[in-house]
Amino acid sequence: MLLGKNFQNESSLILRIQSEKLWVNDEGYKHQCFSASTTVGFQFPLRNKKMKLAFMAAPKWNGSSNGIESIHDWQMGGLTMLTVQQSDRFTWRIGLFVNKEYFGYMFVPLIGFDWKTENNWRLIGLAPNSLRFGKYSNNEKWFGGVYGRSLTRTFRALDVNHYIRYNELQAGLFTERVFGKNHAVLAYVGNQFGASPSLYSELNRNEALERPGLRTTKNYVIFGLGYSFRM
Repeated sequence: MLLGKNFQNESSLILRIQSEKLWVNDEGYKHQCFSASTTVGFQFPLRNKKMKLAFMAAPKWNGSSNGIESIHDWQMGGLTMLTVQQSDRFTWRIGLFVNKEYFGYMFVPLIGFDWKTENNWRLIGLAPNSLRFGKYSNNEKWFGGVYGRSLTRTFRALDVNHYIRYNELQAGLFTERVFGKNHAVLAYVGNQFGASPSLYSELNRNEALERPGLRTTKNYVIFGLGYSFRM
């Protein structure tokens, strides 16, 4: 869920809330991994309204459970992003994302763009994390097409000396619809690719432990819904 508040000076307050639950099943090793995160930030114009700078903080609570025992912990992340509107049809972005994972700090440089063509095609990218390409309506209230995402996240295992890492690639279809001036709904369906998840020890964060059932998870279908509201 994404909430936003625009102010008269073209600055914006942004609040994003999301959660997930993942099931890891293996003989003798059954886990539920879960997380809930809140991203809160502020975006403000620089020299003119077409150039904006954003700062965001992203605390995340996560943990795991086997139905009898459970453990949870906090992770902290942040993002800074510069957005420049080059024209009515092209906007580019550059930024840096930092997050404290169990394997250490993760630094991800970001570069992105939003390009609209005259015949209503649109390409939105934020490398190396996400890409969307599709068709939008004349009034720009509907947008649909294909998407791709790359994700890396870690969860504390029940043993505090181990953690579970997910390296995930997704690809699929999406549709987004704006209702009125303030509401938007996003729906997507896709597929997961890649060997995931993996179990690591705090003593050796560079090599996954031998857990065949964890390292060769079959691809699975992904469904998702999102809602945003702008005041």
